Amino acid sequence: MSDDDKEEMQRLRDQGYTYVSIADIFDIDPQTVRYWLIQERQEEVKATSVIQAQNRTCEEKEKRRIYMRNYMYQRYHTDPEFRRRIIELNS
Repeated sequence: MSDDDKEEMQRLRDQGYTYVSIADIFDIDPQTVRYWLIQERQEEVKATSVIQAQNRTCEEKEKRRIYMRNYMYQRYHTDPEFRRRIIELNS
């Protein structure tokens, strides 16, 4: 499948065409259309997540670090199974 085909499928989907109707136009299985369109969307989301992580300020990173530290501390002291797994990992 060419990049032009994928772009055309995305354009049709943006116009409101269903996966089945796009599949009929290209004479392919609807699952193939879903695969290519969902794959493109996942790559966009992944790229956006990376950019957001890179743009976090030091203050936001510190808040996240404190939150995770407190979460781990609380979980360690309230969940015996979690505590056991942590001890095993560090042995």
